[in-house]
Amino acid sequence: MTDREYSNGVYFHAYVDNDTLATRSSCLYYRWTSPESPGYRADFLDYPSVVRFTDQYGKKIPPDVIRPMNSEWLHYRVISSDNLSQVWLNEFLVSDNKLLEKPPRGRIAFWRSPEDGVIRIKGMVLREIEGPGL
Repeated sequence: MTDREYSNGVYFHAYVDNDTLATRSSCLYYRWTSPESPGYRADFLDYPSVVRFTDQYGKKIPPDVIRPMNSEWLHYRVISSDNLSQVWLNEFLVSDNKLLEKPPRGRIAFWRSPEDGVIRIKGMVLREIEGPGL
């Protein structure tokens, strides 16, 4: 978890290892203020579930969506400012939200389920965004 809260917009990115054999329930939170108010959640990719989902829906999901997820490291990017937020995974926009309920301040926090084992994270960058936001 970051030592301080960020009140302006935040740009954050990191690479998280992708064990394609593992089921995961770990995530990162942004705008975290307390355990009672953890902010917003960006789940780490659960590759076995993605494969099941793809098999279930078959050809309705373009194959170029799933192929980049089968790599050793996954690039997570969060941009959060004012009442807006975007989460990207390997350059695919996976969440684009208007965050009207929670304040645009808080910490970045990683959460790991005990069942997940070791999660490797590298290349973290965190900076405040200057200006009016997204």
